Amino acid sequence: MKKTVALMFAAVFAVQCLTAQIAEGIKLLHYEKTRVQKKYCRKTMMRMLKTLKPSIG
Repeated sequence: MKKTVALMFAAVFAVQCLTAQIAEGIKLLHYEKTRVQKKYCRKTMMRMLKTLKPSIG
């Protein structure tokens, strides 16, 4: 009986840990995707400004 309860507790604990890790991983993937997109947009805007600058001045 004690072994069964301990095994069930361990299984529930493992599932909770796994769920938390998956959620954290998904959040990190979204953060990285957004960070990379912002970096790309900044580089693109800087390139556009550099090409437009000689014609403006």
